[in-house]
Amino acid sequence: MGKKTDATLREVQGFWNSPILFWPVILISASAWITFILKYFFNIILFNNIDTPRDLFGYLLLLGILFPLLFFLVTFTIEVRTGGVYFRFFPFHIRYKKIPFKSIAYYYPVNYSTISRFGGIGIRFNSRGEKIYNLGGNKGVEIGLTTGEKLVIGTNQDERLKKAIDQARFK
Repeated sequence: MGKKTDATLREVQGFWNSPILFWPVILISASAWITFILKYFFNIILFNNIDTPRDLFGYLLLLGILFPLLFFLVTFTIEVRTGGVYFRFFPFHIRYKKIPFKSIAYYYPVNYSTISRFGGIGIRFNSRGEKIYNLGGNKGVEIGLTTGEKLVIGTNQDERLKKAIDQARFK
């Protein structure tokens, strides 16, 4: 069971929430399983370089099992607690990153283009020094820190996240 926190808002995102990630992963995994089934049960070879049982099982293990498992493990968790905004992009962050409320200069909901503003999804930096944590979508909360840094946290609940920060920050 998960650890209890004093979070007023908790959002967990995964690749299953993002069609940009979900369908390519499913299609690649399905192609590995189809290749395996056709060769193993019907002796139909789809790829000339995958003809030995060792190659076949390696291909299935890599693309049919480990590849989707890696994406299944990727989660982005956002929590608003009494001490600040916490987030973790697992497996890249083992522990939560904390933004204390005293470090926040401003914050507001934003709509953005993930590709044109940041060049894609994930943990990204752009040429203006902005950083984003995002698993897809075009909504988030932009947070300006007192150090001058800008951070965008991608969320499906941008207004709710802003309200939760308001409530926790001004308690």
